[in-house]
Amino acid sequence: MIKYNIDRDSMTPVYIQLKDQLKAAINDGRLAPLSPMPLVTDIAKNAGVSIRTADKALLELIKDGLCIRKPKKGTFVQIKNAFVKKHVYGVIGLTDSISHPLVNLLYCGLMEIAARKGVLILPFLCSQDNTFQENPELLIRRCDRGNEFDLKGVFFLNPQFDLAFELAEKFPEKKFFILNHRFDGYREMLPNMASVVNDDFFGAYQLAQSVFFEYKPLKPIILTHRLSNHNLTYSERCRGFRLAAKENSKKIHQTVVPQYPSGKAQINSSYNVAKILLKSEPDIDCIFCTNDFTAIGALKAAKELGLSEKICITGYDCVQDIIQNEFSSVKVPYTEMGRISMEKILEEEPPAGALIKLTPEIIKAEQKQ
Repeated sequence: MIKYNIDRDSMTPVYIQLKDQLKAAINDGRLAPLSPMPLVTDIAKNAGVSIRTADKALLELIKDGLCIRKPKKGTFVQIKNAFVKKHVYGVIGLTDSISHPLVNLLYCGLMEIAARKGVLILPFLCSQDNTFQENPELLIRRCDRGNEFDLKGVFFLNPQFDLAFELAEKFPEKKFFILNHRFDGYREMLPNMASVVNDDFFGAYQLAQSVFFEYKPLKPIILTHRLSNHNLTYSERCRGFRLAAKENSKKIHQTVVPQYPSGKAQINSSYNVAKILLKSEPDIDCIFCTNDFTAIGALKAAKELGLSEKICITGYDCVQDIIQNEFSSVKVPYTEMGRISMEKILEEEPPAGALIKLTPEIIKAEQKQ
């Protein structure tokens, strides 16, 4: 008889603990190939768990290809070298490298480690307005019902926080990782969730400190966009700018929040806002921007007004070669973010609601290639 050891205080679900202990018995020969598995009722009684929990553990072994269930006969240990379902990880988010280079860099990091570790990636593609070709929950359930793939976890490259929590609650045995986007803590992450992000606050703070040291601006402003859906990415960057200003006895004169457009439309939006501001307040001498597209728009407006030599403009992201050596920015380690996320999700331990912050790099204008 197998001796079960269930730790009720463990972060690992009970049925997974049962599955692992039954799997160990299969691997060491206590449960030989083609032999019947213990009855669900016996497992439940001896382990001190419910019948439903015991059956769920057996179903996990079946999904992993270690057991097979024969109708009206029971569950049996599978013969060695039998077909085992391939582990696969879902990715929610656009992978259009032209329109969305940031997402593409994250995706490349995931793919690099996935290829090295021999696991597969399953894209759950969504459109520009974040609508899906097929419901992600149905895709996950289809993988669970099939005989080919075992979906172990899902990455979110887009800030669909509500969907991430919804799926994490419905599939507690799977892992869910949110990449790059910080949310406002409107709810605590579940034990099967984690978030790997850039330290947006620290990057903005360091960049602003260098600007105050080198250029000593007297009237700085922040040019940003209002993000929706609990997204803290830009507000964290603004917080870094403001703290650096405070420590240098300066006050951010104004924070402008134009409507958030997508992609390169941000350039035109920021250009229009910056042009109006600089005409009305020509003594503005520094514009901290929360991304590079915004900085490009602001720089275009400053050039048209003949003020580019008098104004320090900064960006943030360094996603692609759009900066052309004209302003300093913060290089976010997007590809590394993808690599670390894939490495972490492959670990046996549950993510336990972890928040992992990566340190960005300050790129000054004269250093850009």
